[in-house]
Amino acid sequence: MRKTLFVLGMIALIALYAYSCAGPMVITEAPPPTKSEIKPPRPGPKAVWIDGYWKWNNHMYVWNSGHWERNPRGNWVPGYHKRQGRGHVWVAGHWTKR
Repeated sequence: MRKTLFVLGMIALIALYAYSCAGPMVITEAPPPTKSEIKPPRPGPKAVWIDGYWKWNNHMYVWNSGHWERNPRGNWVPGYHKRQGRGHVWVAGHWTKR
C-alpha cells in the first residue's frame, strides 16, 4: 500500500512539473482593443507609468488597469500580445538594466 501511494505521488509530481513547463498559453481569441486610460497624477519624479493590458483568465479577457511604479533604476519594456500560430500569447512586460 505504501509503495503504491509513493508511486502515485511521484506520478502526480512529475505531471505537475511537466504541466508547469508546457510554455506560454496560446489563446485562439484575439484580445480586445487596448483601453485608453486617464493617468492619475505622477506620485513622484522617479515613477514610471505601466500601461494597462488585457489578461486571459481561462475563459475571457479581463482588463488590468495601468498604474504608476517606482523606477528601479532601469527601463520598462511594455508587455504585448504576440501572434503565434493560430492564436495569441501574452509576453509580459519587464524591467531592464540601463
